[in-house]
Amino acid sequence: MVVMSSPPYGEPFTDNVIYLRIWNSQPWGRVKEMEKTNYELVERILEKDEEIIYVHESQVDEKLNFGDSYVVFTSKRLLFYNPSTGFVSSFYYSNIRRIEIEENLNTIDLYIRTLEGDRILFATLLRKGSDLLKDVVSSINSMLEEGRYDLGKLSDKLHGTKAKETAKKRFTSMIFSIARPYWHLLLLNIVLTLIITALTLVPPYLIKILVDDVLLRTKSVGLLIHVVLVLVGVHLASAITSMARGYLTDYLGHRIVYDLRVKLFHHVESLGMDFFRKNPTGRIVSRILYDTSHIRYFLTWGLNSLIRNMLTLIGIGVILFAMNMDLAMIALIPIPLIIVGIRLFMKSTYKAYHRVWRSWSDVSSLVTEAIMGIDIIKIFNKEREEYDRFVRKLRRLVKLGLDITKLHIEFFPTLSFIISSTVAMVWYWGGIKVLGEALTLGMLTSFIGYMWQFYGPIQELTWLLPSMQEARTCFERVFEVLEEEPNVKDSDDAVDLDIKGKIEFRDVYFSYDGIVPVLKGVSFEIKPGEVVALVGPSGSGKTTIAKLIARFYEPTKGQILIDGVDIRRIKLESLRRQIGIVPQEPFLFNDSVANNIAYGKVCAEPEEIIAAAKIAKAHDFIMKLPEAYDTIVGERGLHLSTGEKQRITIARLLLKDPKIVILDEATSSVDSITEKELHEALSNLIKGRTTIIIAHRLSTVRNADRILVVDKGRIVEMGTHDELMKRGGLYAKLYSTQYGQRS
Repeated sequence: MVVMSSPPYGEPFTDNVIYLRIWNSQPWGRVKEMEKTNYELVERILEKDEEIIYVHESQVDEKLNFGDSYVVFTSKRLLFYNPSTGFVSSFYYSNIRRIEIEENLNTIDLYIRTLEGDRILFATLLRKGSDLLKDVVSSINSMLEEGRYDLGKLSDKLHGTKAKETAKKRFTSMIFSIARPYWHLLLLNIVLTLIITALTLVPPYLIKILVDDVLLRTKSVGLLIHVVLVLVGVHLASAITSMARGYLTDYLGHRIVYDLRVKLFHHVESLGMDFFRKNPTGRIVSRILYDTSHIRYFLTWGLNSLIRNMLTLIGIGVILFAMNMDLAMIALIPIPLIIVGIRLFMKSTYKAYHRVWRSWSDVSSLVTEAIMGIDIIKIFNKEREEYDRFVRKLRRLVKLGLDITKLHIEFFPTLSFIISSTVAMVWYWGGIKVLGEALTLGMLTSFIGYMWQFYGPIQELTWLLPSMQEARTCFERVFEVLEEEPNVKDSDDAVDLDIKGKIEFRDVYFSYDGIVPVLKGVSFEIKPGEVVALVGPSGSGKTTIAKLIARFYEPTKGQILIDGVDIRRIKLESLRRQIGIVPQEPFLFNDSVANNIAYGKVCAEPEEIIAAAKIAKAHDFIMKLPEAYDTIVGERGLHLSTGEKQRITIARLLLKDPKIVILDEATSSVDSITEKELHEALSNLIKGRTTIIIAHRLSTVRNADRILVVDKGRIVEMGTHDELMKRGGLYAKLYSTQYGQRS
């Protein structure tokens, strides 16, 4: 049912916006599809050729209450929906001049600027996780300025459509590419499967002999013993062969998935930063661990069962027709119906397992995010809200699991009934033949035995279908990652370079999404050993310049040279070995202090670690820790203060001994006493090294050799602190804003 509803925030109705309220009487929620997946409700109301570009989830609804809400960008319009109320609204891009973001302390407001000039508040979202949203809005605004209202190209940029489509088309080749290194063991496995299949065909024939030749005709005890011993021997041989095949199958599964996980992890490490911006941590972890685990199950038992049952079907099918043509035709009557049912079942479960996977990824991402941000959750007393979010997502996952269960309980009992009815028909027709002496009792008993063996594999294959569908989904997810191409890699003529420290940007342009330029014609030169500061408003492009120097991204246009060599001709390993970064939020591994410092140099001696810690002003506080240098710092350095983590990071870089150092506002999150100690440590770090300082607090850059002022992706000013203050330009304004003075 579709009814008109009031627009959000009390805005009046206009011709540019459509409001829909979609209700459903399902017991798990008014909006059925909300319990399935974020995408499904929107997919139901999409127009022809319209596709979803990006879905942003927040915890603020249209009335500024906490609760799941979603802002959805499609290729043709902007949608908003609230799963709790079922409220949906939509703006077409053709009626939008631009989308505006207004940032508050903890939230961001999304405004629509219409062609008529009206400014409409569209949604309020939490700031957490809004970086990609800002990129999407920026990209869409750029395309709207060009008069482009079909944004399919942006979907490819955000989701890697090519990699997904390639993964879908290569399901069979994926399996063979994984299994190829173990072809000899797979061949042995197939031979053992053939032996087991052949052995399973023997008992019904022995039962025919037992009934017709022993019990009804000869009544020979000796022949009875002989037939029974052969029957036991067949079962014993089958059991021993099954044990051998079981171990081999399990071994193959573990080895193949081990290789797959190693390959996947290595490939993920090689991917560019774009991949990690598009994919939440929980989703990546899910693909490496959860998806590969399901692949292992399919490869160990699913694939083996598939081969065995197919061979059994062929073998028994031939035997049934050889035994009695009439009964065989009756036995095959339900086959067309079963085939149609299987096709429908596979189609339904394929979509269902994709929904389950997406929901599982959402749950995994939420748990990862909640654990990483537990301090923020506690300080804002949001435990209950996060608990409610988790319960809602978990209920959605359970509901999706029950949807699959419903498909199973509708399909499998129906299949069993059809098979049992067919067997009853054979008993009836065969019984008439036995009574008319056109068929022996042993032959009928044997035929029924083979018939059960024929339909047994069919039932097993249908039971195997959910596993195959789940495995196919997992294969696609894993290979979707493996099909991703690193956007930064070594060129064929890349060389090792002993860097001296000269850096040059020549008319560099850069865009994260390939649409909106972040840097526009940036040119500058930094001499070896020079200390240069990058300052400017937030979002001006300072950090982007640093990321390009470290070659996390490639410039869209222009050149970056290190010591006169194009950065694309320097091997990544060589370049990054000689560049060090001190981030604003230092990252430490859940390991000892010593190992975290030694991360900067392979096989570092204890004396070198201690020497680096002393220069970084870290030795004294390290010695006060419970186990000194052997103290485990906790996940992300949880047991240490920000200043202590920064000093360990500096010690790590000192041990690495880079030629170029990038300081990303390394003292912004510490108190004044710690800041003084860090300045001493940083002074020791940058001696004789080319240094780029990204600064938000301008007091930290007064002593820089030069200051580059970045604004809207361009270098607008360049000089020393005193020179820039005298000029009275943007730098002077920023400085005056921070400190209320001009000197």
